[in-house]
Amino acid sequence: MKTLPILSLALVLCSCGADVGDASETETVGFELPALAPSAAEAPTEPLVEPAGVASEPAPSPVLLMVHAGEPMVVIDADPELRDGVTGLADVTLPMSAERVGRRPIADTELGEAALALLGQRVRVHGPRGEVCVATLSDPWLVERTAVERYGDQAEDWSEGLPRAVVAASLYVERGSCFGATFAQLDERAGLHFSLRDDLTLSLDLEARALEAMTALPAYHAIQARYEEGDFWRSEEAPLPSAWRDYSASTTFALFRHAASGRTLLRVATRAGDGCGDFHGALTVLWELTSSGLVTRNVEESEESASDIVEHGAALSFVSDGAVRSKRGDEWLTVDVTSTVWHCPC
Repeated sequence: MKTLPILSLALVLCSCGADVGDASETETVGFELPALAPSAAEAPTEPLVEPAGVASEPAPSPVLLMVHAGEPMVVIDADPELRDGVTGLADVTLPMSAERVGRRPIADTELGEAALALLGQRVRVHGPRGEVCVATLSDPWLVERTAVERYGDQAEDWSEGLPRAVVAASLYVERGSCFGATFAQLDERAGLHFSLRDDLTLSLDLEARALEAMTALPAYHAIQARYEEGDFWRSEEAPLPSAWRDYSASTTFALFRHAASGRTLLRVATRAGDGCGDFHGALTVLWELTSSGLVTRNVEESEESASDIVEHGAALSFVSDGAVRSKRGDEWLTVDVTSTVWHCPC
């Protein structure tokens, strides 16, 4: 193990990918962070270093979702208006898949203007650890996916979600392999990809400082005020903890890294209570780890998760399984192509 000097806060980096280094070595990487000042929670949301060639206030670069329908495809219309309906589909469901998948070619005349404009565009396609292939958006297909969930041992023990139809383009691959990809970006407007890194371990000191910074946020205090004013059914069973984040709560930490620059983001998500007549509060905060401290990038009063984060200047996109949420200022744009089996949260 190689240790860099003066490590007050540390991330343990395990070598398990091509972008990590020699697989025989574990390296300790640290950030020299000062004690948090009261103003840390109000840190600017702009990135510390503006990516080269990106204007300071760009429109968010499109993050295009992937579907797998016999081959990797890029979604070019998540909510198509279909003149001929969803008919004539060929079954391309994979064995043991959690969804049924069908597809058929779709004529250019059935495409919307925005989808048609994407055909022929060059894209960079990303997987869990970064770019996996470069390709051109080729033939359009109508793809329908239906989630299937089994809950017993009998053939009839299953339920399904609502079918979800999208228009997706096949890929003419220039280099790499697009199998296992999660999203794509137009080549000429690609942002920086921060991938979720399960091989990075957060130090206890940095965990404590992140939680301290969270409690200084106005959003945290707004939830605390609602918690203190509420009348919850559990209040008669035992004395309530003083802080909402300690009430039947769970907190998760996740680290994301941009492979080329080494820039690292920390997401902390806290949820408390079960709702359904009981208290429920949730807060998700994203910070960038810098030499001058924790720089706040995003705050949401909800429990959010993502497997990938894409940065376009000051704008962020959060990619999860089958969905992408893009933020510019206070505005959100969500594209969701999932078909899920619904369960009552209560």
